Amino acid sequence: MFWFSLWVHCIKISFYFTAKTSVGVYDLGISEKIKDNLRKSDNVGKMIPLILDIDKRTQLPDLWTIVRYKKNLK
Repeated sequence: MFWFSLWVHCIKISFYFTAKTSVGVYDLGISEKIKDNLRKSDNVGKMIPLILDIDKRTQLPDLWTIVRYKKNLK
């Protein structure tokens, strides 16, 4: 599950992970900037948010990688 919102210059997509599932994000072949954002995010209760600001098509492969990872979590 994720949250999606449209902004003037980008789309924002928010994912929420547990402490256990967030560790796997660091193993994904995605931008180090995204991984740093996850490391720096403040917990929301027991959940760890990862918020992506997508403003270039070149960012879409990272988005799809995270979606696939999230989809395969059990």
